[in-house]
Amino acid sequence: MAKIVLIRVDAIGDALVMTPLIAALRTAGHELGIVLSNANAGIFEERALSWQHVLDRIAWPKHGSTAASYARTLAELQGVHYDAALIASEEPEAYAIARAAAIPARIGFHNGWQKPFKSLWVSAQCTRTIYRPAWASQALEHEVETLFKLGAGFVAPPPPRDCALLAPLLLADRPDRESSVVVQVTPKWRESGVSDAALVAAMRALASRDLHAVAADAEKDYASAIASQASVELKIFASLEPWKLAIARAALVVTPDTGSAHLAGMLGTPCVDCFPFSDFALRRTRWSPWAATYVPLAFAPGTAAGSIAARIVDATREVSRLAA
Repeated sequence: MAKIVLIRVDAIGDALVMTPLIAALRTAGHELGIVLSNANAGIFEERALSWQHVLDRIAWPKHGSTAASYARTLAELQGVHYDAALIASEEPEAYAIARAAAIPARIGFHNGWQKPFKSLWVSAQCTRTIYRPAWASQALEHEVETLFKLGAGFVAPPPPRDCALLAPLLLADRPDRESSVVVQVTPKWRESGVSDAALVAAMRALASRDLHAVAADAEKDYASAIASQASVELKIFASLEPWKLAIARAALVVTPDTGSAHLAGMLGTPCVDCFPFSDFALRRTRWSPWAATYVPLAFAPGTAAGSIAARIVDATREVSRLAA
């Protein structure tokens, strides 16, 4: 069996879609580590992997991490003596640090002639590369399936969909389901064609169903304004653990295409998942909740706020029926 490090220094949802690959590698008996960033560190249960390394990212729009965290992580990688690195990130630093650590097998993605210079550079960092389209519009499979290809030779497809296998990688003790409906309150609703007025109307309509409005600390100003208009209580989470527990306990989750949908997908929590209308089919294929019952929605431009709210409420009833 091998010592394998996975590298994904992107957002929370990007890390979550690695869960089936991690589950399969563990089942195959490999010893695992992971390199995350301070943006997604803590998403996996601390005992799910033998080693967890964290890079402190430089504030957007700059790329890379702080010199101190890079040096620390590089030393940690060298100290573990990994046999292989599976590089899922688009960040150049993810490839560079695997090579700098002299990990013997380094597997990552190239974009072929769509990005020839980047592909040549990635090939120089890796011992093996796998083609993936440079443009999301050309993706034909779920992101979980794409990332699972990194494990070729270490695991056999297909990626697991058993939440009993996936959920323990995210929470040590999975709580009992409650009757709550969790709504993730985030400005990303606007990207899904849901206006603030439509979101407020939907939350008011769901208020009688043990509604839990939740938001990340970074979005508390927006979320507080929405919750105030909807006259519902808002829970702000400054860390990942209480958020994960809220999603795990929920009877269902209502969210735009965010980390909440991907977390629900791995925990088996039924989900109403809202996507932008313009590329609904593509995003549904690539980013739908992986292992949970879900109902996808998209709203054509100009759809009235009341109609959007009604469709969201109807979808909560439909996903509850499908999950029963």
